[in-house]
Amino acid sequence: MTITTTLLGYLLVSYFVLAAVGVGVSLWRRGVPGLPIGRSLAVAVYLSRVSVALEYYGLRRCERKLVVDDLRSDLGTVEADDIKATIQRLGPPRTLAAELCDGVLHPSLLRGALWFGVATLVGISVAMLVTTSFVAGFEAAAEPGESARWFGLGFDIEATMGT
Repeated sequence: MTITTTLLGYLLVSYFVLAAVGVGVSLWRRGVPGLPIGRSLAVAVYLSRVSVALEYYGLRRCERKLVVDDLRSDLGTVEADDIKATIQRLGPPRTLAAELCDGVLHPSLLRGALWFGVATLVGISVAMLVTTSFVAGFEAAAEPGESARWFGLGFDIEATMGT
């Protein structure tokens, strides 16, 4: 029985495509309606950076969402020509986040590392479950000398039933 990772490249490409789509949707949701696309994108990027900085200072997701939505609605009332100057007056995202959090720093690096570890374990577990299921099903149904192949999730499984 042979298990190879010939399709791992496709899996990685699809992961990066999905990540890019996720970033695009996030920026689109944070944009300000009524602004030209360039200025709306600039506001969305700024708000995303503020959200990341607020997470760095330890705000939970619901708290960050409230702060970012309030800031977004405030920026929505500004004239399109003044939006860049308004963002510059607000200052860098980290400085704004520090002011909003009263300078209390609660880094969430550990939380990010834990989620990465959990996601990696889930991915490995799914790959092992799929491989085990294929092998068990093949061994139960195959006659001596038969072979089968299955591919997906970044790996390729070829099995031949012995005599």
